[in-house]
Amino acid sequence: MATASTITESDFVADAPEFRASTDEFTGRGVVGLLNDWRAGRGTGREFFEQAGEHGLLGAVVPSECGGAGLSDRRYAHLIVESLSAVGAVGTALAVGFHTAVALPVLVAQRSKDTQDLIESAAVGATVIAVANLGGSIRVEPGGGGHGILAGTSAAVVNAAVADYFMLLIDDGVAEPVILLVAAGDVAVAPTSQFLGMPESGSRDVSFEGVEVTQDMIIVRDADRSGWFADVATVIATACIEATRVAIRQTVEYVRERRVFGKPLSEFENTKAILSGLHAEATVVSMSQRECSSARESGLAHDVSFAASVTRSAALFDRAVDQCLQLHGGYGYMREYPIAHAFAAARQVLLLVEGLPLAQPTLETDVGLRDE
Repeated sequence: MATASTITESDFVADAPEFRASTDEFTGRGVVGLLNDWRAGRGTGREFFEQAGEHGLLGAVVPSECGGAGLSDRRYAHLIVESLSAVGAVGTALAVGFHTAVALPVLVAQRSKDTQDLIESAAVGATVIAVANLGGSIRVEPGGGGHGILAGTSAAVVNAAVADYFMLLIDDGVAEPVILLVAAGDVAVAPTSQFLGMPESGSRDVSFEGVEVTQDMIIVRDADRSGWFADVATVIATACIEATRVAIRQTVEYVRERRVFGKPLSEFENTKAILSGLHAEATVVSMSQRECSSARESGLAHDVSFAASVTRSAALFDRAVDQCLQLHGGYGYMREYPIAHAFAAARQVLLLVEGLPLAQPTLETDVGLRDE
């Protein structure tokens, strides 16, 4: 497997199957048997992050001198997101994806003596970083020691239940956008979750009210909001597409076994039309997302492309699980069936995407409904 600091397209194409197979092996061993416990508890446990770090997954895009694998291409991290989504752990996929493909690349890009230890710790799962303020609700108000005071609450922060730090982009349109890293001890994390979807994600509301912004919290000044949005959108879209494929595959297995009026449900024309149509849409959306990911690594990313990809992926996931659940009949609403968990997860993801400041507004601007 290539380990050079610069990964070529041919390197990634050649290495991806081996990396995904290794990830699938770990996922099958370290996730499948624990998923129900995570859903009943606080979410994905810290021990999972430590085990994933030991397996070399969390530090995939971290330089070798910082304890990582030295693979500079974020698409390796996206393969981890796919693998976790493939076993139904969509919430875990987002938690790991934000930690590995959003937060760690920011720290690596701004690497210094002050952040070296943090990068090494996060690469092995000893430190867990959650990404907050995806909805843009946190703002900086005057006060404190000159950098301002945070105000507002970030809703449904994935992995907030076990996070050591929260990384957030502040872009209020007044000052330059900045990326902050705030310790969990400085914020107020809701003790319980009010969300039915993705309980394994450990999502919690997090209040940043009254947190004084200090110099050491500021990771990036004049931050690249487009790059941040692209990385967040890619993690979400990747999880949605793989989860859609899983829902389709599980439903195909179900309708081939389920008999109605003396014959398998899979032989009805309506069933064939629904599932083949969803499969076709998933194929097209997946191809579009892969093009976006490649463009991001090549420095050719465009806000509109990522906005279209993440909104289409989330909408398809939501529609697919709804139609697949209907094909399950009453059984689809029973938690013993994976489609019930996927149905709830899709609703939660859709709310997450609808709140992204650069998703729907970007598309509205591009089509001419908003001024630049």
